[in-house]
Amino acid sequence: MEYITTAERIGMRKGLEQGMLEEAREMVLEAVEERLGSVPEDVREKVMGIGDRSVLRRLLRYAVRCNSLEEFRRELARCVA
Repeated sequence: MEYITTAERIGMRKGLEQGMLEEAREMVLEAVEERLGSVPEDVREKVMGIGDRSVLRRLLRYAVRCNSLEEFRRELARCVA
């Protein structure tokens, strides 16, 4: 078995965290698109800028329940404010 240095472990952990964030962002955008139609660029940019998985999880749940893009935009604005 190959030895993994502490720096390599830290790098792998950061890479995993980045991958999980990217996946969470994509899931939010997919839910918005499926529920509300196309995703406007301003919404896409704001979602892609979020770096907290708990916020993304909250937005995913909201995207599934909301009735309009404007409702989602208001929630998104509260989350990134």
